Amino acid sequence: MTRYIYCGGAYPYKIHQLDPADMSKVAESESYEHTIYALAADASHIYCGGYTTNRVWQIDPSDMSKVAESISYGGYIRALAADASHIYCGGYTNKVW
Repeated sequence: MTRYIYCGGAYPYKIHQLDPADMSKVAESESYEHTIYALAADASHIYCGGYTTNRVWQIDPSDMSKVAESISYGGYIRALAADASHIYCGGYTNKVW
């Protein structure tokens, strides 16, 4: 199984899948529409959150497609964490999902 490195950030507002052997870009997601501040992963998906959309996206790493999207968090998402059964989200609101 190939393991990849995932990164996101400002323009072009996408998650990039990198091959750690040579740091080449293997694939990328569609645009998140603004800055990606947080990434997390579980055994089967990559998750991203950030500015403007205020939503968590679930990405399939096999083809980097968006699988699902959460409801609005209500503010910028600055942190994501994953365990075996949940995704946790924090940011510019007074709540943690």
